[in-house]
Amino acid sequence: MRLSLSALLEGLADPRRGSVAHLEPEEAGEERTGAVEATGHLVEHPCHADPVALPSQPPDVIPTASIRTERLSLVLLHEAALEALARRDHREACRLQGVDLPAEFPALDGSDDFFLKVQLERLRANPDLRAWCARLMVRRSDGAVAGHCGFHGPPRAVGRAEIGYTVFPAHRGQGLATEAAAALVAWAWERGEMTVFASVAPANLASLAVVRKVGFVQTGVQMDEIDGQELVFEVTRPSGT
Repeated sequence: MRLSLSALLEGLADPRRGSVAHLEPEEAGEERTGAVEATGHLVEHPCHADPVALPSQPPDVIPTASIRTERLSLVLLHEAALEALARRDHREACRLQGVDLPAEFPALDGSDDFFLKVQLERLRANPDLRAWCARLMVRRSDGAVAGHCGFHGPPRAVGRAEIGYTVFPAHRGQGLATEAAAALVAWAWERGEMTVFASVAPANLASLAVVRKVGFVQTGVQMDEIDGQELVFEVTRPSGT
């Protein structure tokens, strides 16, 4: 069954959860779930996976299935491009992926290094499940890379379906994080995952607003070895959908 984002939200509507936070992410600064940051407002539209070839994609890169929303194509990061990013070969990463990546990715301060390392390890360990790894948020209107998102890894490898997302500074305040997060949740549900997780630092009000808009509910607290204390959120597929 294909789920639309409208259906996702309708199914999540539950007056017992109270009102959604009214915080505007662009007013709250940096957002981060796990190792990534974002901003956003929810836009209702269908999401689905289709092959997509980006305009500048070189012939040695094979198109892979993307998750499409109204404004974004969530395109898998190729292994070779991840390798180039991990060794900070930005030009080669752009060539291999077939897009123009912003100069701030990967971050000069090394904050993206752990993310890239883990994604490479999980992709190599589970090549048949690479769809559960990192994706670029490519704006459909012009091919601009607005950020990256995806799952922490295949559920069978990491124990659960957990999303993360980053929106690069030039594209924040446009609702792209919420749009991508909702699409990832619907995609995971379509593939049999009944519950999707997200982990957010308690002080990260902007990211808390994003997950709440998508329908996540806090269910616990955990200590992350890199990010410290995090609030754990879950969203479960409504029965009958």
